[in-house]
Amino acid sequence: MKCLRAFAATSLGLLLSMSAWAASYTVPTDNPRLSPYANFEMSDVQVERWNGSLRISYILPIELTGEAVTIVLDGKDSAGELLSLKGEFGKATCVGSSCEVDYKHLPINREAVVARLREVSSSQEEFQARLQLSMDFEGNPIGIVNLDAPLFSPVVRDHK
Repeated sequence: MKCLRAFAATSLGLLLSMSAWAASYTVPTDNPRLSPYANFEMSDVQVERWNGSLRISYILPIELTGEAVTIVLDGKDSAGELLSLKGEFGKATCVGSSCEVDYKHLPINREAVVARLREVSSSQEEFQARLQLSMDFEGNPIGIVNLDAPLFSPVVRDHK
């Protein structure tokens, strides 16, 4: 019975692989005044693989949404150079270790965003820049998740 449990646990491990990744999140901006505030650290990005599928999940920076909004994106795992993922709040195109995400219908609590930005800003100028960035994001919700390693594993082929 112990052998059967060990085999089942090992088999499940081969079918499901989950790991937490360090990452950063970037709001694209062409405004040099906003650029210093456009990057956010992310400590717990989950990447799951199972049976040819891939899932990435993370929490958007609360400086952009006001409250914790969990993003879950699913798609087919690929050994190629391009992944397409989609979820309730948008879709992503991933290349290497970077995913550009185009959001839709994000729940944004503007009052909570303003309160959070007041907490983290050290000056009125910084607050205004962060506020403008968050409003730009709300109007055009696009972001880039930069993972600490590529999503793709090298393909090993047996050349006989």
